[in-house]
Amino acid sequence: LRKLRDANWRTLQAAVKRDGTFYGARHINLPTDFAMSFEDPVAEAWGKSILSELRKRTREFSADCLGFVDRVVEWAKEQGGRVQPRLIEAQRDAIAADTKHLASVGKSVVDDLRETVRAELCKAIEGPIRRKCQAFVRRNEHVGTGVRNRILDLFDDLADEAIEAAKTPAQNVLLSNYRLVESEILEAWKNHNDPLLAAAEAIV
Repeated sequence: LRKLRDANWRTLQAAVKRDGTFYGARHINLPTDFAMSFEDPVAEAWGKSILSELRKRTREFSADCLGFVDRVVEWAKEQGGRVQPRLIEAQRDAIAADTKHLASVGKSVVDDLRETVRAELCKAIEGPIRRKCQAFVRRNEHVGTGVRNRILDLFDDLADEAIEAAKTPAQNVLLSNYRLVESEILEAWKNHNDPLLAAAEAIV
């Protein structure tokens, strides 16, 4: 918005008349520009807060499962010929292999996140910006003395409108991503729902 302070008043006027968008000597596209400004914060919230915690918790859970099965393997080895530890060791190796996959869980979601944020938030932001601009024009505030400052003040208000409009879609994007990763974790772990029971069955 600061960059628009030196724009020609006619360019600003044209943008208001076209619902916050104008392509001419100076390009203005407020819905897209506002949506793009959310990309980094949402991506950071996803990567640093949510995904990193998910990966940390799945690593801890995997390590616990491996630790339990390791103890069963050790016990089986102590039994001499009475118990064959091979099947339990194979199960332990399978858990270890799936654990490696869990380290990169959510990678595909991260790749698409920015594009999804831009598309969903732009859609949500367009409506309020369009309505505000149209109301501004209906009141004839886009013409007359002081029009430049009035338009710049309107654009400042539109930034606040964009924040309010983006809150729910941003949360929905993060929740949707979470559900995708949750499914990915469950799919990777579907064969190890109860590793101790599986170890006991292998012994039997």
